[in-house]
Amino acid sequence: MQILVANRFDKEAFVLLRRHGIIAATPANLFGREIADALNELTSVLANAASSLFDTERFEELFSTLGKIHGATNQLRGTLFEYLAAKMAERNGLGAIWMNRIFTAPDKRKAEVDIFALRHNHSVTAVECKGYSPRATIPDDLFKRWLQYNVPVAYKAMRDHPDYKNLPIGFEFWSTAPISEASMNLYEKAKSELNESRYTIALRGPRDVMRLCHQTYDQSLIDAFEKHFMLEDGTIPPDSRPPKALPPPSFEGATEEEWDI
Repeated sequence: MQILVANRFDKEAFVLLRRHGIIAATPANLFGREIADALNELTSVLANAASSLFDTERFEELFSTLGKIHGATNQLRGTLFEYLAAKMAERNGLGAIWMNRIFTAPDKRKAEVDIFALRHNHSVTAVECKGYSPRATIPDDLFKRWLQYNVPVAYKAMRDHPDYKNLPIGFEFWSTAPISEASMNLYEKAKSELNESRYTIALRGPRDVMRLCHQTYDQSLIDAFEKHFMLEDGTIPPDSRPPKALPPPSFEGATEEEWDI
């Protein structure tokens, strides 16, 4: 079943969709008027964010409303962190900020940079943002793709760009949840083997990100971060997390053959 969602449909479009067996629906049809209004306002809030007018308090209210949609909270948490991180980068002096830049290398491969920071005639910083629950662990495949694909592809694209090719380039991974021990080992190995005259890499785990947040001195930003990315007791998760231990095997009710007696 195919569904096309839009705020409104004219009569001709509606009839054409039905003719091809496609359901035309509006957010109000699917989720109710309260959720539909919140989605429309979220669009406005995020559009303002592109102009450095991000309203963290209003986003908080929308977060609570849209969290009623199953599965929406995780997506919204990631979106929230990207905008909080952009504010952190700007106020910590990383330079002019662009979000969600797509870089195309000479071989036509593409890589997205969540936050691109440029200090004119000084340096470039490309930040990957992962806004997860502090109880979660960043999936290994996401971290590995950033390290082994996004970084080298974006680097090649930047070195091919006339405005960036002679500037120092740094890639940073900002996360509100720990990475696994396996990812940490992968990172440390890559960092030890990296020729830093080409570019640098850095891992900013939950503690580093929290420090950057506090250094903005923006209380609404700090409150939003603490509410969604810290544990209930106020503690900050570690940079990496060991794998969960498997429970010991149970031999209750086992036969002699199973005990291999």
